Amino acid sequence: MAVYDPFDEIRKVQKEMNRVFERFFGSESEKRLLGMGDKNENLLGFREPLVDIKQTDSQVKVALEMPGVDKQDIDLEIKGDMLYVRAQRKHEINQENKGFIKSERRYQGFYRTIPLPTHVKSEGAQADYRDGVLNISIPKIKVLEKKNKVLIK
Repeated sequence: MAVYDPFDEIRKVQKEMNRVFERFFGSESEKRLLGMGDKNENLLGFREPLVDIKQTDSQVKVALEMPGVDKQDIDLEIKGDMLYVRAQRKHEINQENKGFIKSERRYQGFYRTIPLPTHVKSEGAQADYRDGVLNISIPKIKVLEKKNKVLIK
């Protein structure tokens, strides 16, 4: 004689829902569409560059991997304690051969918003782009703690 378990139906529904979500979110195209792929790239062609952030006593140093981008196509901006990096890599091929023209274009964008670990001075920031790596040095703001002496009565 089998014992009826009222939670058995709930488990079946949960298992079916997990299977449906796994099938939708588990495929490579959906991961890329949502920006969850292994390549840090979505289908719109925007890539989130890999980043290293280090702090010294006087600076915050940021290194971003952006291969194939021209230096003049990189846009850096510091607002408050956030660093915004945008770039676009362009690849165009134009060939003309006996009555037909082949023209191909491909654009890939890089975009990343990076929260900085401390207060910085954007005026003193310096950037250098070499061998596909963008290195940024941003001076820290020294925050002086104000001591408030409490008078004891």
